[in-house]
Amino acid sequence: MNYYSLNNLILMIGDPRQRSACFKILSDNQHLFRTVQGSSYNHQAWPGGYWDHVSEVMNIAVILYHKLNSIRPLFFHLSDALLVLFLHDIEKPWKYEFGSDGSLQIIESLKTKEAQHKFRAKKLSEYGI
Repeated sequence: MNYYSLNNLILMIGDPRQRSACFKILSDNQHLFRTVQGSSYNHQAWPGGYWDHVSEVMNIAVILYHKLNSIRPLFFHLSDALLVLFLHDIEKPWKYEFGSDGSLQIIESLKTKEAQHKFRAKKLSEYGI
């Protein structure tokens, strides 16, 4: 059993356009993704937590997909799950800032679920997804 790097997980995305777009997102934002926390106080609340979270959930998908698909046929491909998981929290690297007290806080423009949804849609459109 392997634990895959984020680059290797993206290589498993079957559609070349989607795979290419994911690599472009990663390339354009690698420093941000590797340094930002995954949340303000829950899980992945450490520098680099966002990168760790995305890598972890994609690796879990690889393990679960193959196991579940061997028990019963799944109606989607591993590639689909990996794409969704790579993108599922795409707003998070831009969602937080440090407050005057040093705590990580949600920026005003991304406080609502609707604002986060719009940001995700804009970011995905920007990269042709």
